[in-house]
Amino acid sequence: MSKKYPIMTENSNYAQERVIYYRERFQNQSVLKLVDVFNSLSSNKGWTSERSFFTKALIDEIHSRGIDTSAICEEQDNRQTIRYIPVRYEQTSHSLSPID
Repeated sequence: MSKKYPIMTENSNYAQERVIYYRERFQNQSVLKLVDVFNSLSSNKGWTSERSFFTKALIDEIHSRGIDTSAICEEQDNRQTIRYIPVRYEQTSHSLSPID
């Protein structure tokens, strides 16, 4: 049976609910799996608003593990800008860095 999602209305918390849904999916993933998921987004140009929910949840999960994402994520004025570039996890510096 498929899970039903709330219909998006002006007063709904649809976006927040979708981020929570994706975040729950990422919680048990390894760091390397999260990096693989992010890297798969660099070649995917679709998804519109659903992609933004998915990406926010992914970045939030990576941040929650204390990983430096400054190579792909910039926050300014309560807005987040994501660079969809392939990255690798640098275990010694606990950060993401671009793949050359």
